Amino acid sequence: MTSDSTMHCPEADLRPAAAARHHSDSNAVRLVRAHDISAVTPTFPQLAFLVEPSRTSLNMCSAMWIAGPLDEGALERALIALVDRHDALRATFSHDGSQAWMHLGPSCQGLLRTIRLTDEGDQSVERRAETELHDERRRQFDLANGPPVRALLMTISPLRHLFALTVHHLVADKWSINIIKRDLACLYEDELTGSTTIAAGPQIRFIDFAHWQARLHATEQYSRQLDYWRRELADVERTASSAGGEAFAPGSRIAPEYVDVLPPEGFRELIERVAVRRGCTAYALLMTALQLSLAEYFGTEQQVVWSPVSRRSRAEIEQSVGMYTNLIMVATRVRKEITLWELLGAIARKVLMAYVNGDVSALTAVMQAPEVMPAMPLIGLNFVKLPNECGWRLAGTSVSPINLRGDDGDGFCALEALVRFDRGRMSIVIKSKTEVFPPGSGRRIGAGLLFAVESIAAAPDMKVGDFMEAWRERRSAIAALPG
Repeated sequence: MTSDSTMHCPEADLRPAAAARHHSDSNAVRLVRAHDISAVTPTFPQLAFLVEPSRTSLNMCSAMWIAGPLDEGALERALIALVDRHDALRATFSHDGSQAWMHLGPSCQGLLRTIRLTDEGDQSVERRAETELHDERRRQFDLANGPPVRALLMTISPLRHLFALTVHHLVADKWSINIIKRDLACLYEDELTGSTTIAAGPQIRFIDFAHWQARLHATEQYSRQLDYWRRELADVERTASSAGGEAFAPGSRIAPEYVDVLPPEGFRELIERVAVRRGCTAYALLMTALQLSLAEYFGTEQQVVWSPVSRRSRAEIEQSVGMYTNLIMVATRVRKEITLWELLGAIARKVLMAYVNGDVSALTAVMQAPEVMPAMPLIGLNFVKLPNECGWRLAGTSVSPINLRGDDGDGFCALEALVRFDRGRMSIVIKSKTEVFPPGSGRRIGAGLLFAVESIAAAPDMKVGDFMEAWRERRSAIAALPG
């Protein structure tokens, strides 16, 4: 997925299944603290990113305006302590021609770059700050020497600053950014007060997880899960869908279109009620709604949706920063003769099986045999539901986050639905590549997703074919309205 969208996933809803999976596989590979941390094979998603590590869309940048007195020295010390605390933020990467390696670097200095901004000529400090931030987001990391994290502080006055923290996607996912927010806030406050309020570091480090996954390769568990993805990919038709334009190549730099889809009031509660009634997760319901909308858009039965899952179902890695995300795939035939309720049940089972086999990325099967990649535009569903979501804060100041959207278009999917549950609110953004999906496609697919959820809730016994017809009629009626 793209750097502004990774993570994540419905783990909290799927923990019973995850627990059963880990229990059944516990004799195969145990997740324990590693003794040798000199070098390890990168994880599955890291290996995928290392195919083209210089892509600046892999820079996960968070930026914010800060009002109030900021202690620059305390902030720099807090950043150093943050990197000391989380080993993934000290990682470096090498390649010997046939094998990639991840290493742990030493404690880092010089993480914070500072700039004092003043008006120059016709350019205001705000414009200069925007320019500096734009350049900072697109500055490449030196992954061979590290660190894969950096910070920039632009000071406009003693009481006004712009702060940007950038982490390479190789070493962090969205869940990790939530941990970084919390830990940096605590470490900065401790530096100001001279106290120690932050809890002990994570029980299991990311390097331990990477060692665990490297050992996984030699197990029946790995073979079984990889075979699952191979079978799923083998069942996907090899023909491209003409309705969505040409098949999309990962790494394309086509400018994306962003569409904010506004759910009606109470839509999140509706999703959760339907999920409870069906005995599935909210994520499975959203996957079903997206696949219904895609089926109507493409006019084809078979739909394939890729989705990141963070694999944080183990309590010992919940507080660990790292790139834990794997990519799963849900391939479904949206047959017109079945009911919406039956389709939801079928996709819910697919989602569960995909997650149970999520220790191995679906992309691993593609990397081993590129010819199995479905010849259709790549569609993604990114469902972000973080526990204890926290905002950026620095003691003694007021922080206003800056909403950054990637505008370089460098991403994995031709179209991606980003659904976020955040403190009782819900947001949906459809990001699409305009060379593959003509302008307006994202709005149509997003509206279809909303209509599908409402239809499943109101008429679960409706046939899929009848839903398609009802949605076409509704679209035609909306298009006929004046203005």
